Amino acid sequence: YQTSVRIVCANTMAMPVAQADRDGTVATFKHTSNWRDHLETARQAIAGARSEFSEWLQMAAHLQGLPVSDEQAEDFVKEFHPYPGRVEGPENEFITPRVARNIEKARTDLRYVLHQSETSRGIQGTAYWLVQGAVEYLDHLRPIRKQEAYVARTVIDPQKGKALAVRKVLELCK
Repeated sequence: YQTSVRIVCANTMAMPVAQADRDGTVATFKHTSNWRDHLETARQAIAGARSEFSEWLQMAAHLQGLPVSDEQAEDFVKEFHPYPGRVEGPENEFITPRVARNIEKARTDLRYVLHQSETSRGIQGTAYWLVQGAVEYLDHLRPIRKQEAYVARTVIDPQKGKALAVRKVLELCK
């Protein structure tokens, strides 16, 4: 499987397989006499995988070319984990102290990834750094209640939060 997923564990090893199944970019052949009848399906799967991978490489290169300051990185952390309403901080009248603690914990975890995780090594100071940090946070540090939810968000449908991260980073870099 061709993938843009950085393989670091069994879960990320399973992601390309699930993604290929979901996107229709996989072809399976049985060792039968009519295997040649399925070559067009395989060609279409390969073309789809190459196209998606090419699009991601272009986006990643674009993100790597966008410089990001430490101040912009902090703005990203706050925009990725915002306080509801108009007031920034735990004194926000619209939230409980527990919600404020959860927001601050999420921000702390994302800051950790951005400044201390292996994921950030060599890409700090770029928009790509912020996206990769958000991906690591979403996949591995965001709290879960059930293991099924973890599998769903990392393997089956990992797009929502990651697409939000890309969108927020691009807005920040305008």
